[in-house]
Amino acid sequence: MNPSAEYEKNMITIHTVNEMIACFRQQNYNRAERMFPDWSRSFSQTIEALFTNKDYFNRCGMIVDEQSIMATMKEILQAQEQNDYILLADLLELQLLPFLSSIQDVIRQNEGTMVREDYLETNLTALCNQAAMDVAAINTLRTISRDTEHYIIEDTGQGCPTLQYITGGQGRYLHSNNDPVAEGMLLAQEYYHEKQEHYIVYGLGLAYHIEALSKLCDGTARIDVFESDIQIIYAAFTCRNLTASIQREIYIHCDPDLTGMMQALQTYSANSPASGLMIHAPSIYGIHNADLQKSMRELFVQESSIRNQGPDMYRNFRSNVRACKLYVDILEKEIKGKTVYLIAAGPSLDKNISLLKQKPENAVIMAVGTAYRKLMQQQRIRPDYVVFLDAAPRMYVQATGFENEDIPYLMASTACRRIALDYHGPEYLICQEGYAEAEQYAREHDYRIYQSGGSVSTIAMDVALQLGAARIICLGLDLAYTSDKMHATCAGKYDMIKTEGLMQVRDWDGNMVQTSAALDMYRKWIEQRVERAHREMPDVELINATEGGAYIQGMRHMKLSDLLDAI
Repeated sequence: MNPSAEYEKNMITIHTVNEMIACFRQQNYNRAERMFPDWSRSFSQTIEALFTNKDYFNRCGMIVDEQSIMATMKEILQAQEQNDYILLADLLELQLLPFLSSIQDVIRQNEGTMVREDYLETNLTALCNQAAMDVAAINTLRTISRDTEHYIIEDTGQGCPTLQYITGGQGRYLHSNNDPVAEGMLLAQEYYHEKQEHYIVYGLGLAYHIEALSKLCDGTARIDVFESDIQIIYAAFTCRNLTASIQREIYIHCDPDLTGMMQALQTYSANSPASGLMIHAPSIYGIHNADLQKSMRELFVQESSIRNQGPDMYRNFRSNVRACKLYVDILEKEIKGKTVYLIAAGPSLDKNISLLKQKPENAVIMAVGTAYRKLMQQQRIRPDYVVFLDAAPRMYVQATGFENEDIPYLMASTACRRIALDYHGPEYLICQEGYAEAEQYAREHDYRIYQSGGSVSTIAMDVALQLGAARIICLGLDLAYTSDKMHATCAGKYDMIKTEGLMQVRDWDGNMVQTSAALDMYRKWIEQRVERAHREMPDVELINATEGGAYIQGMRHMKLSDLLDAI
């Protein structure tokens, strides 16, 4: 018997058994039944090898017990013949898998580590044929040696390798230390979408998640994988045979400064649930540049938030397009040429909100949902419009108690559907860019598509600009935690609870103020939108009267009192 060959054969058997179990439990009986005969024949050969070499496996205790093994196989075959798929899956999981794992343990005990590290040239040859990775990176991979101090390849219980990355004296696994293949499939299933034609992946690791994604796509989607750490690529190419994956529309890029990935992302919308962006979170620790690592964490937080809201967004969309009888485009005649006071809910709103009562009569108040209650109940100020964007069900609290008002609600197509369902006043739909269903719906009805920018304040600004506002005056647009506060009073969580992970930006007065990655991302979006507005609408006035928070490049900053005095 060749222990190494038997070890690899058992590893494949374990993966097959896990796949059959999943198929049985998902009621994909047809696929499981098609897999079963091949597995049964293969495992019969394995049993023969085990019985022939039982002295090898029983050196330190009874592992190969002929009578017990045959009894288990008899139960499995009977369950299969009787189509008792629940019992069959249980037998495979509870009796067969532990047995196969014990066989792997014995081989490791007798032979030492079974991880092969001789695949490098095979993988590089496949890459050269594909011409995806640049020649310099391939030549580097041929000449460097593995950093065994910081990149540790380990065996796992199932028999396939995992990788531990050591940084700052702390070890972090990039994959499961038990079954990285099953873990990779779970991750791939989270990101897979049958309509997706192109995936952008950050983090090669040992490529289990990428192989699983490729298997789900079955050659119908291109997968571009970006990895900043060449030692990770070297480890993967050394200990795993990735040639089959490289030949199935997988393109691996060595991208130390992530410029290649960012260029690729410019073509795709990271705001869409089916954007094709997949970030392997453990791989973020392998980014050596602190700023790049921070940027990738921010991108992961954004992508994760959108992905987690995906099911709610779709249900909201289906409901809102039915509930909202009007579209926001028809409000252009009410907005065009007017002054719009855009009311956000940042902490600085407490400073000047009462002055809003002195606004000119023909000016328009457009409030975000977070500021709605503060205006209505604390200040007795009725906004002309209220904008809602967040998809989470908990956002319904923003509108509770106001169901019988007649203030127009501007509902992003994926906003919390209960707000629109329970409201008796006028409701206007907004189809936002980056959400495929909304874009298609807008095109079919010849509606404008609005940029969301990721927050309710940013979509409100885009709506006001596209509807032709002559002047936009922002209040409460802090985009920062002014005075260590999260929101204005009566507008949500007030005091800061956690301060770790925050960053500092220049504030309204030229000092520094704390903000989060997400809020800073919104600030940058607004600055870009302001710049475009000035190009396309040279006469539009964009004024930040927040009197606190982050400084917004391109906007005129002035106190609301001075602004009102000048009118």
